[in-house]
Amino acid sequence: MSPSRHQVTLFQFSPLGMPNNTCAITMEELVGVGDLMVQRLPFAPAPILGVALWQDQPASVIDLSWALRGQATGVEAAAHYAIVRSVIRGHAELLAWQIGGGTQFLHLPSQVARSDDPA
Repeated sequence: MSPSRHQVTLFQFSPLGMPNNTCAITMEELVGVGDLMVQRLPFAPAPILGVALWQDQPASVIDLSWALRGQATGVEAAAHYAIVRSVIRGHAELLAWQIGGGTQFLHLPSQVARSDDPA
């Protein structure tokens, strides 16, 4: 079933290090999913793990487990990353974090009418 204009599509995933938890972000935020070569930043403040390039654009790699629950996961070589676009202080930035298995796309009814919808 393809999403209609009255649905919102979410990308659901489990953060690495949190296998019993699921999170979701909107498809508008998700830029991609894939493997990254992370350049570690040993003295960066938590939860920053390093930086990577995604399609020739820099992305800050964060430890989402640390950001959500205060427990570090670290970097696993074989992990996949979710790459998202986030607006920080009015400036679009790429962020990436490791994800575990069990990803899926969810199509849910939109609870709020969009401003471009006819009344």
